Amino acid sequence: AKANIHFPGYTDHTADFYAASQVYALCSREDPFPSTALEALAQATPVIMVSGTGGIEDLVEHGCVSAIPSADASAFVRAAAPWIEDRNA
Repeated sequence: AKANIHFPGYTDHTADFYAASQVYALCSREDPFPSTALEALAQATPVIMVSGTGGIEDLVEHGCVSAIPSADASAFVRAAAPWIEDRNA
C-alpha cells in the first residue's frame, strides 16, 4: 500500500482535521491541559496520552481519554486499536 503524508500548512481552523481523525495521540508530556487535546475532544475525537503527565488524564473515567503507561510507540498503537477498529467505541 502506498502511503502519503500531506502538510496543509498553517490554519486557525483545525476542527475539521480533528473531526476527520479516529483518535488523537497526545505525545507531549509537558503541558498539563494541552489545547490540542481539548480541541480533539471538542470534535468527539478520543485522546491517548501518557499516564501521569497532565490533567487530561482526569477524563479517563468518561471514556474519551486513554492513559497509557509509557510513550512507547507500540503502546500508542495498542491503545488506538479499539477506536480504529470500532468507530462506535
